[in-house]
Amino acid sequence: MKKLLLLLLCVPLLVLSQEYVTHDLIGWTNDNKVIYKEENCWHIYCTSTIKVQNLITDKIDDYTDTLTSQEAWSIDSVDYFSYIERFLKKYKISKQSILLYENIYIKDYNLKIILSLNEQYKHKTVFDVLVGNKVIGYKRIGSGSKADDITIRGYYISPFDSRVLIVIETNTMHSGEEYFEGMENEMKLYYFGCSLNPSTFK
Repeated sequence: MKKLLLLLLCVPLLVLSQEYVTHDLIGWTNDNKVIYKEENCWHIYCTSTIKVQNLITDKIDDYTDTLTSQEAWSIDSVDYFSYIERFLKKYKISKQSILLYENIYIKDYNLKIILSLNEQYKHKTVFDVLVGNKVIGYKRIGSGSKADDITIRGYYISPFDSRVLIVIETNTMHSGEEYFEGMENEMKLYYFGCSLNPSTFK
């Protein structure tokens, strides 16, 4: 019976190892920055990262992270949360408009978010993220690496400016390595800032 139970527990790891990435938007700053927490989990290990992203350049201006695991809750939670609190106090944060609109249409602006595959040199394919409509055209706001599955998760609307933060999810299957056989899924989240000012659509 014990051997059967062990086999049932181990077989899923031989077939598929799954990486999970989740995020929570913490808030916005009035100088066109967005702050969010991203958690990346692989088996029992998780990396929790807080990022400060510039909505104009898409560059990460600041970040902090810690490596934890589902088996290591012995970490002093008081010290950890105090550390996070001190990090966030560096910024004046608005918690308005932190709801993710799970849609490809930005209704108030009559704009659509679409994906375009672009094959480049050496048959390397990337995806481009475009925003616009048939009347004013589409502009490219960012790109990412080739993936087996690409999904538009949705967007957040800035409470300070005519800008959005668009979230893209990709999943890519790889052959298992080292201790894991079968297939492993690599999941990534991409974040792109986009101005909704009509003058930027040319």
